[in-house]
Amino acid sequence: MAAAHHKKAKTVIHFDERGLGFYALGASQGGQIPSALIVTSGTAIGNLLPAIMEAHHSATPLIVLTADRPPEQLLNGANQSTDQLKIFQNFVRGQIVFPCAAVEVSESYVRNTIAHAVAVSKLASGPVHINWHIREPLFIPPFPSLVEGKPIPHHLPKKEPSSSMALSGRGVILIGRLSSPRHLAPILKLAHTLRWPIWGDLLSQARLFSTPEQIRYFDSILDIGAPPADTVLHFGERMTSKKSLNYLAKRHIHVSPFGYLQDPEHRVTERVIADPDLFCAKAELSPAPEEWLEIWKSLDQNIGEILDELFRESSVCTEAHLAHVWGKYIAPDWALFLGNSMAIREADHFLFPLQGRGFYANRGLSGIDGNIAAAAALSNFGPTALWIGDQAALHDLNSFSLLSETPHPLTLVVSNNFGGGIFSHLGLSGNTPHFERLFANNHSWQFEQIARMFNLPYYKVDTLLDFFSAWERSQKRSSVIEFVTSRTDNYAFHEIMNRTLAEKIFDFPLCIK
Repeated sequence: MAAAHHKKAKTVIHFDERGLGFYALGASQGGQIPSALIVTSGTAIGNLLPAIMEAHHSATPLIVLTADRPPEQLLNGANQSTDQLKIFQNFVRGQIVFPCAAVEVSESYVRNTIAHAVAVSKLASGPVHINWHIREPLFIPPFPSLVEGKPIPHHLPKKEPSSSMALSGRGVILIGRLSSPRHLAPILKLAHTLRWPIWGDLLSQARLFSTPEQIRYFDSILDIGAPPADTVLHFGERMTSKKSLNYLAKRHIHVSPFGYLQDPEHRVTERVIADPDLFCAKAELSPAPEEWLEIWKSLDQNIGEILDELFRESSVCTEAHLAHVWGKYIAPDWALFLGNSMAIREADHFLFPLQGRGFYANRGLSGIDGNIAAAAALSNFGPTALWIGDQAALHDLNSFSLLSETPHPLTLVVSNNFGGGIFSHLGLSGNTPHFERLFANNHSWQFEQIARMFNLPYYKVDTLLDFFSAWERSQKRSSVIEFVTSRTDNYAFHEIMNRTLAEKIFDFPLCIK
């Protein structure tokens, strides 16, 4: 009722608490401020856990407001009551318990406590849980006329490195997802001064800026044998590319304002908990020899030409083919949200946009749940495309309802290969007769009837020509494009690509020493 009466509050209603949690997560990511979740007691709270876990691991601010039964109705069989205290304790930055309304519970106490919760969520970049005991009657009309509060100012300090760091020799710069857009420009400038190649994760937004240090096909270079470096300098969160995590160097430096360890392969030799822009400003730089960057650029150009030819001559159409072309069609005001599994991997490998509003994904825990809900929230800030697999779409069917209510168009692209295509790349498919049932989870479902149920325009395509025709038609209102692909074709194309690159490396004009 308070949210409904507040002139500045934007309220979104969703019948599925799990989807609602991911919607709030997407709203926090897009707006760079904490959004608030309001739910009732019982299983409603349990359904928020996946989104809160993702917010914790992706350092996304979020305020979770849960109603609770009064103390006298807990642990005695009262309806819709359970132990809600500390239910999220491993995944929140703070936990607050509000007592039942009483004379002693002053308005200033409530206001100041909520202001503190918002401050903690922003300062510590994560979710805060407020659990509120409510005794009947829940509401006595009329609604009170509350004076709008004045926010308590709290200043978010920048984290400075304790000392300057000397950077010299031959190095590479990895850029994962960053906590703030302000960090990107100083990192790109640092790379230019050092003459170090950049491996920019798609979610870092670095690919939206065309700089000579950026290496597009670093993943493929790692496949065929990369030039050895003295230093790896990694900014931000974990890279999508698993191969990049295995690149060896004497020094492996990780820079992030958060204290969370981002080192799954145990390569880090130095950690700097600081804002990347302040780290770059303090660093002492000695540029690498000019030929260091030239070797990488030559390898990148040669691989790009080979891949372009492979895609042109290919007789199949896979997720890789879509990613390779899609970057040319993304408009400046459009954002792209990528589902986990094959979509984010193919896009990270092959999608190099000319422009765009930004690229997003739930990579904190990399779950396939809640993708549609999170992308729907991003459409509050501009037109958005969401690219997910069929398993992720089936997992979030309830949130199809959100697509018909988005303030800007949201084009949902479902790559339907009728099962879990990513497992084909693990080598399991030929080693067990149970692959299709246990791992691929093969099915025959399609999404036309789902789109009709929620009154959404629907397009079914299986070629790039048809896809981009449907893409043009889906720009004015939220729509569903079902991109029918083959798991077998995708796996076979990757095998051909890897074999071709391995065979042609010896023809490259610059050899690796």
